[in-house]
Order: sequence, then C-alpha cells, then structure tokens
Amino acid sequence: MKDKKVMKIIKQKADEKQIPNVSMLIKEKLNINQQIQEERIIVKKRFNFKALYVSFSLVLTASVVVVLTLLSQGQSVDLFDNSEFSDQVILSAISTVELIDLDTELNVDYSTNVLLSLEDEDDFVENQIDEVLKYTEFMETLLNNPDQYQKEIKEVSYLGYKNLLSYEFKDMMGETNTYNFYYHQDIDSKSNTYKIKGLLVTEDDNFELTIDGLIAEDEFVMTYHIDENQKINVIYQMINNEHQLTLKRYNQNIIMKESKINFNNKEEATLTFIKGEAKGIYRFQMDQEFINGKQMRINYKIDDIDEGEIDLLVESETNHSYIINIRPDNRPEIIVERDRPMQPGHGSRPDNGRN
Repeated sequence: MKDKKVMKIIKQKADEKQIPNVSMLIKEKLNINQQIQEERIIVKKRFNFKALYVSFSLVLTASVVVVLTLLSQGQSVDLFDNSEFSDQVILSAISTVELIDLDTELNVDYSTNVLLSLEDEDDFVENQIDEVLKYTEFMETLLNNPDQYQKEIKEVSYLGYKNLLSYEFKDMMGETNTYNFYYHQDIDSKSNTYKIKGLLVTEDDNFELTIDGLIAEDEFVMTYHIDENQKINVIYQMINNEHQLTLKRYNQNIIMKESKINFNNKEEATLTFIKGEAKGIYRFQMDQEFINGKQMRINYKIDDIDEGEIDLLVESETNHSYIINIRPDNRPEIIVERDRPMQPGHGSRPDNGRN
C-alpha cells in the first residue's frame, strides 16, 4: 500500500475517534515562550545603580577636597558665617566697650561718699552699685532678645574693611540699638589659628578691636587698647555647655580688675566680681511678673556680708536713667536713681582709644 493511502486511512480513523487538533495549542505555547524571552531581555537592561553610586562618591570626595583646600588656603571661608561664633563676638564686644569708661562715668559726689563709707559699712551693695551698672548694657541686650538675633553680613568698602557684620537688638524699652562690626580676618592654616581686626561702630562712637583664636575651638580672646598702658581683654569660652566671658582690665600688664559673666540661655546671666573694689555674685533676670513695663531683677550675695534683691526700672520720661530699688535681707530698703549706660544714641561714650 502506498504511503499516501496509509496517511489518508490514518486521518479518517483519527476523525472517527475525534482526536483534537493540537496545532493551536502548540502555537500558543510558542507565543508564551516568546513573551518570557522578551521579559528576560528587559531584566537584563535594568539601570546600573552601582555605577551611579560610584560616580556620586567620586563627586562628593572631590567636593570635600575642594572645601578643605579652600580652608587650608584661608580663602572663601568667613568665620562669621557661623551664627554662634558671630553672636558671641558681638556680645563680647558689647561687654568690652562697657568697661572702657569703667571709672569715668561715676557720679562724683556719690563716689566720694562710697569711698568715705566703705570702712563703716563694709561691702554693702549700695557702695558698689555703680560697678554693677556697668554690665547692664550687656544684660539688657542678652535678656531682651530671646529670639534669633536680627543680623546681616555683607561686603562693604569702609576704612579699609571689606566685610560688615550688622546686629540690631531691643533694649528694655523696646528701642532698637544697632551695632556694626567691620572686620578683616587672617587665617593661618599651618597653626590652625585666626586673627580678626575689627571696628565696632555704635550710634556715635567706634572702637578698634582684635580677636585671636583657634579654628574649631570654642574660645577666643578679644582685646581693646585704651592707651599705651591700659587694655581690656575679654576671653570667651564654652565650659560645660555654658558661655563664659572673663573680663580683665590691665594697667602695664598688671590685672587691676577682673570679672566674669556666665549664661547658658537668654533668660538669666550671672556676674561675678573676682578682682577689684567690687565684690559679690549677681544673677540678672527680667522680672516676668512686673506689669507696668519691663523691670530687671538682680539677686545678689556679697560673701557673708550682704545679700538681697535689686530691681532696675527705666525712668519713663527720658529713658536715660534707672530707678533702683535695693532690698537687702536684713536692712531697710534703699531707692536711688542712676544714669543708664544703655542710653538712646549711646552718646555718653568717651573718645575711642587706639589699637
């Protein structure tokens, strides 16, 4: 029997048995395999994140190298871009200029009475209140500006200075006082030190200051030369999360007066007299319970001799003086009036010294 006849018989038998035609199933199987193959190809084309990470690392490393190079060369790095540093510099400057005229603004008659009465009344607070008042400009500035300070850094051209740090502070009466600090900085990458020459300008006066310190250290020394023999040093340090200013007045390199101010917030500050006529510890706060304006409260202790409270209220008509209420623990209350160092315009400062 020929092959064609055999195949015809087989086909007829298959039809009689109703054997299904599987050609379509085979075609579907082929299509499914093709789709799987295409998916596998897509997986192989996924993005290479490892290569991206390597590229990013190289760029970051290059950026760090550039920054370190600029710092090592002392270029394009402004120390005052650090807000904490600039804040402490301006506060140190305010404390410095307060001590410049430490003995020149005392009321003459009152000073004479103090000198005559020291032997009889020992070291009572009323005999040294004028010394305490020399620090009230700093205290008014610190305690009456609880929020972030209003400040600005910009490029200028003024008396050889090219940079200006400008601050605005509110005082107890809500008046704005402006401090402009023009400066030039020199950074020594080898010794990791810096030196800043600056000019502090208030409303009517200016003071030449120098600042010396170590980069990345919470410490610097500010210097003001009163004359050839006298100078004031203010040493800023961060000790146990507390800001400390140590103020020293020299005469021919001998410390004549020394005090320090400690604070860790803008709510209170402590003044301690270390060397000189004034003695004691004075803690300054704003009196939050006083309803008729603003009043500064001072708690004081002078060894075992005297302690109590002092309230400072700004005289409201001119804002030029303090009404001072002294309440010793074991003596009668005393009320006196004194000139306010932080007067509008700051017009009572002496001629600026040299540096």
